[in-house]
Amino acid sequence: MALPYTATRRVLESPIYTLNYEEPDYNESDRIGWAWLTTKDRSPNLTWHNGGTGGYRSFLGFDPKTSQGIIVLAESAISVDDAADVISTSEASVATRHSAQVHGDQAGAHS
Repeated sequence: MALPYTATRRVLESPIYTLNYEEPDYNESDRIGWAWLTTKDRSPNLTWHNGGTGGYRSFLGFDPKTSQGIIVLAESAISVDDAADVISTSEASVATRHSAQVHGDQAGAHS
């Protein structure tokens, strides 16, 4: 399931966000602060975190400039990071993304 997420404004305006210490030497393309990574060599620049346990995986990412983001939740032992990357960089419409949630494999095949 993938959902567009635009309610990140509260997070961006919170005192916790202003404490987002970033360690610049994490690697060439990523920074990490308070367990949130910021990937700067892609568009959009995404601040994100992922995780998984017991056959479930998750990804939450948002673009601080636009206050838009995505949440990907899966009942799977396989990482959803690649799916989140495709969704976040896709030109697909929000309607198509919502359709994926409702219609699964048939997403985008409906009028």
